[in-house]
Amino acid sequence: MSFFEDEVREGFYITAMMKRYWEAQLQVLARIDEVCKKHGIRWFADCGTLIGAVRHGGYIPWDDDLDICMLRHDYEAFFRVAKEELPRDYRVLSLYTEEEYNEPIGRVVNSDSIRFSPEYLKANFGCPYTAGIDIFPLDALADDEEEEEKRRSRAKKVLDALELVRSGQADSPECKALLSDIESTEHVILHRRGNLIHELLLTADRLYRLYHTEDAKALALMPFWVRNHDHRYPKEWYEQALRLSFENVSICVPVGYEDVLRTEYGELMRTVRGGGAHDSPVYKAQERILKENMGHNPYRYTMPAVLPPEKKSKFLIESCNEIISVILKAHHQIKLLCDGNDYENAGQLMEGCLTLVDSLEKMLAGAGMIQTSEAGPRLDTANEMIKPIGEYRSLLYEISGNWRGEESVAALNAVAEQVGSAIEKMIAKRRRQVLFLVYKAKWWMSMEPCWEKEKADPDTDVFVMALPYMISDPFGENGETFDDRQLFPGEVKMTSVEEYDINARRPDVIYIQAPYDGWNVVFRVPEHFYSEKLRDLTKELIYVPFMKTDDPSSPDDKLTEALKVIIEQPAVYYADKVILGSEKMKDVYVGFLKSITGEKSEKYWQDKIYVV
Repeated sequence: MSFFEDEVREGFYITAMMKRYWEAQLQVLARIDEVCKKHGIRWFADCGTLIGAVRHGGYIPWDDDLDICMLRHDYEAFFRVAKEELPRDYRVLSLYTEEEYNEPIGRVVNSDSIRFSPEYLKANFGCPYTAGIDIFPLDALADDEEEEEKRRSRAKKVLDALELVRSGQADSPECKALLSDIESTEHVILHRRGNLIHELLLTADRLYRLYHTEDAKALALMPFWVRNHDHRYPKEWYEQALRLSFENVSICVPVGYEDVLRTEYGELMRTVRGGGAHDSPVYKAQERILKENMGHNPYRYTMPAVLPPEKKSKFLIESCNEIISVILKAHHQIKLLCDGNDYENAGQLMEGCLTLVDSLEKMLAGAGMIQTSEAGPRLDTANEMIKPIGEYRSLLYEISGNWRGEESVAALNAVAEQVGSAIEKMIAKRRRQVLFLVYKAKWWMSMEPCWEKEKADPDTDVFVMALPYMISDPFGENGETFDDRQLFPGEVKMTSVEEYDINARRPDVIYIQAPYDGWNVVFRVPEHFYSEKLRDLTKELIYVPFMKTDDPSSPDDKLTEALKVIIEQPAVYYADKVILGSEKMKDVYVGFLKSITGEKSEKYWQDKIYVV
């Protein structure tokens, strides 16, 4: 499977755009790694990235950013050279490189804004969003515990003041007293009307790096240490770096990674979905900006804010009746022309009637109602429509050479109506037809329960059609087409596009499992099989998601946010019925869909979505 396809990992849905973002992040990390190798700087995976490397061999599915750490002396060495060494478009952010940067950690990003240029997208795997790496400094703790506690107390005052300023309480008596105390203790001048947050962060940072990491016995991530007395590690755990697999690359981890993870997270192999201190997905704010500026997100389907329009479907009986009606009207026109001795135009109109009968015959043959050969209908077919169609043709030929006025019109009308009556009877007897449109053989398990149910109906003919699909790179280019027909279970009898003409047959039910129509550049299907088109070729279009995820545990679960991408898809919008696996999942679908189409649409979605 292409790395850039949507997938479900450990019950969590990962979008194609997230895959692009991951790859863009890994590219930034690779550039950082190159700089570090060149200058003898060590770095280590940290936080969720370290867990991901050890437990998942890549990203934790629900933790979508990359975090690394460096000992303070390496951290400072890196930021001294990073701006010159990294690609020109990259931004290197730290308290000492950007006056307006107000975060206690460093960061390297591949751009300063969302970008759409072909060159940028090509260089960043089709991801328009800014992608970057957070870099945490590991600082030395004092060997003397009493001395360290004094430093921690001083730093905590700075963090307390910082919290008050960030919350808009810079002018409160409590904050003013803290600021005066900090100025006196730390010998700094804090400009009350300047960038006070930046100045406080610089003050805290000076306290963090009070001791040298080269000589330390213990290290800490200082903002956590100061606040919570945790994130403390023996330096020996970071004396060496090892390489572990991570997605399609390898990353550095501390030699004592097991001890680090045990210290911070306890039982490592017990997964807890959650964590992280940012929006999910990490580029959510950028998505919002993009949509606000463009009116829609060009990188994913934007569902209309109104319910789907009425179907344009014309089913077999309607189409046949329309042709019969036109033929009956033509008979009246033929009489008028003959009464006026305009036999030439009357003859042309009779030829038109023959053409209409041919069309009717082809329509019936395409629907499997009669069998034909190049010479016309096969008379050995046990079918009560063959005889009246043949009689109409014969009568039309006879009348064209022997017009008898009202008598001829009455005879033509009578036979044409016999044709219509025969069609109605045969269609009424017609067996129910159900068509399953499938793609990857590995997705068959999502369709199989519905297939087994339909197969069990003795009055239903079931057809399974495996369609070709294309897997491309993240730009929709260099695609390779696949056909999984030979990979389906032997008991599943397959039909083909050539054998089963959907336009002609108009099956009673069509099951689909690809939700995207044309909105996924990595996975693509022929346009004729888009849900928007199929809905008008069947009485009931049923969408069964090919990917099964866990149920979200709460409305603010990260999975809930991730699922919005797969819910807001054409197949959900255009299908007559959506089949899900649980009531909880239905609640997620209905809740999100009505937020798009309005509160009054809740009943529509409740009725449309089924749980089996």
